[in-house]
Amino acid sequence: MKLIYTRENKLLVENARNLLQMEGIETVMKNEFSSGAAGDLAPQDTWPELWLVDEIQLDKAKALLERMEEQAEVMTGAAITVRKLTEPLLRSAGVVEARLN
Repeated sequence: MKLIYTRENKLLVENARNLLQMEGIETVMKNEFSSGAAGDLAPQDTWPELWLVDEIQLDKAKALLERMEEQAEVMTGAAITVRKLTEPLLRSAGVVEARLN
């Protein structure tokens, strides 16, 4: 087995696991419930980890995870752009307060 993905946010790791599972790539999640040990352990040691069962699928798994990360970056950028464009209109209509970050 080989560690292929870890993040602080469990939902991101579960999303990666689901993506790989849909492509027929078997994985195992470790540290799924270890967040309660934070404080006794270093924080990054409690992050959920996604381990690849069959290392023959490593290249395919890495490619899928890279594409997932790229799409997340694009979507984050798009969401920020939409918010910056629409918030002034909503503010002028009295719908939201001025809160641009």
